[in-house]
Amino acid sequence: PWPARRILARAWARDAALEHASVAAFEQLARRLEVVGAPAELVARASRAAAEEAEHTRLCLALAERYAGRTLALAPTPALPQ
Repeated sequence: PWPARRILARAWARDAALEHASVAAFEQLARRLEVVGAPAELVARASRAAAEEAEHTRLCLALAERYAGRTLALAPTPALPQ
């Protein structure tokens, strides 16, 4: 692809990776909130945030793939400290 498409593909792929990492962070937050007995609404909000980040990941990756002209894969998210 021409240079602008490569630049856009890399930018959207980077954003997809960041969104993907946020999914794990919000999932961990929800688990920790639940463990400490946080209000159910707060736990639910953290869980919803994880779902929203998953959707953002999907959208960013779709744009990256469109600009790259090929299927892309995200690296696994590193484990978060417990």
